[in-house]
Amino acid sequence: MVDDYQNIIDSGIQNYDVATSKANSNIQDVLTELGVARLLENNQR
Repeated sequence: MVDDYQNIIDSGIQNYDVATSKANSNIQDVLTELGVARLLENNQR
């Protein structure tokens, strides 16, 4: 019984870690795109 709960908790933690990792990756992608857009904008001035 306790093992079942522990497995559920461990699974939840893994899912959270994966989601956090994906979110961080997406944030990095957006920041990179914003940086590139800003560079292009500055070059056109």
